[in-house]
Amino acid sequence: MSFCIPFTVRSYELDSLGHLNNAVYFSWLEEATFAWLGQCGLPFSDFAGRGWYPIVVHAEIDFRAEANSGDCISVEGWAERYGQTSMHLGYRLIRNSDQTLIAEGKRVWVFVDNKTGKIPVPPEIREALGPPRT
Repeated sequence: MSFCIPFTVRSYELDSLGHLNNAVYFSWLEEATFAWLGQCGLPFSDFAGRGWYPIVVHAEIDFRAEANSGDCISVEGWAERYGQTSMHLGYRLIRNSDQTLIAEGKRVWVFVDNKTGKIPVPPEIREALGPPRT
């Protein structure tokens, strides 16, 4: 299973050259993932009450093309691999108007309980994101 969440590049997200600032890409990956989980009935606001604290332990992005003000970009995401306490997520950012690949990314989450430390990836998260896709 995968998800696809649209974003529009806003003027205040631009760098000095008029391109989408590189830090915004990471924010979009986070927002898209939590938007999808929310659509699956797992809003981030409920995580603490469930004892889940996902910690990003690795993040990377390869930039392929520029994104400019007003561009509509879809963030596609999926589970690449589940470990005992971690999950690897893959992402592609596509400009909707011409289907240009803007960027590819990966993030690794480790789940922890703030009292006991690392915990297994919650089964509800695995079910929402579905089986790994490579």
